[in-house]
Amino acid sequence: MKTRDTEYLYATTRIRSLERGLLDRGVTDRLIEAASVEDMAKIMSELGYTQLQTAGIKDIENSLISARRETFELIESISPDSEICDVFRLRYDYHNIKAILKGEISGEDARNLLIDAGRFGVEALVSLMREREYKELPETVRVAVENARETLARTKDAQLCDFILDRAYFAEMVSLAKQSGSKFLEGYVKCLIDTTNLRATIRAMRRNKDADFLKNALQEGGNILCDKFFEVLSSEISLDDALKGTFLESTLEASGDMVSFERECDNAVMTYLRSARYVAFGEEPLVAYVAAKEADIITIRIILAGKVQELPADEIRERLRASYV
Repeated sequence: MKTRDTEYLYATTRIRSLERGLLDRGVTDRLIEAASVEDMAKIMSELGYTQLQTAGIKDIENSLISARRETFELIESISPDSEICDVFRLRYDYHNIKAILKGEISGEDARNLLIDAGRFGVEALVSLMREREYKELPETVRVAVENARETLARTKDAQLCDFILDRAYFAEMVSLAKQSGSKFLEGYVKCLIDTTNLRATIRAMRRNKDADFLKNALQEGGNILCDKFFEVLSSEISLDDALKGTFLESTLEASGDMVSFERECDNAVMTYLRSARYVAFGEEPLVAYVAAKEADIITIRIILAGKVQELPADEIRERLRASYV
């Protein structure tokens, strides 16, 4: 059952104060124009990231990891509904499972690829996977892991493994959002599924993939029916027709360039999230804040990578997504 909005009064007030530490255009420009990585770190410290006045690249990365962990822990401590953070933590569980399975097949240690931000701690998950103690995992995850492991061992096809785990990931995310009773969280998950399906369709078209490939790549549960994407692939309808009147209609102008297209897909989701800024109190600001913090982390990484590659400031700006504030 959905928690009453009034129960979010304290949590919303807390989040509104924290939103001042999110990236806006002015701060983003300062990060881009910073003369060095160390200067970037100083600006980040002003936003509440770990004090990094003499930081290097590795220190900034560790600060971003800490910021994500602290954000999750904060939301879990102030939110009446646990599903909010679980929806975001799922991504890291499935990322880690993929890395562990592929490491087993290749004989390589995947620990340096694991991200300790999921529902299961990295060491606990490594142990579960190694000992095949799947009973400790939720049923959806357990079934997917068993199927993915068998498929990977039989075919050595990492993409098939990804398809199996991605399907479980989105199915579990849809289920958690519904359990929360939050229409806003459900809407956010639907947006993620729609953008995932649109990306898969564009890639299938560019690579001349068939309907069987797309069937594996598409996810159920979005606002746009999967049939629409199959019709686009078979040229029964145009991409314009499929997206007309949807929140993804704005991505059409950028569909010819994958970098711009990916950016516009993320911007469309951010537009949905921004509606939470006008909610007096409720779960919406908490959901949006977690997503916004994740987006900020991505933005800082893009800027950092651009500086390491010595890219011009304008080229870095072209890669950045819209901010929440």
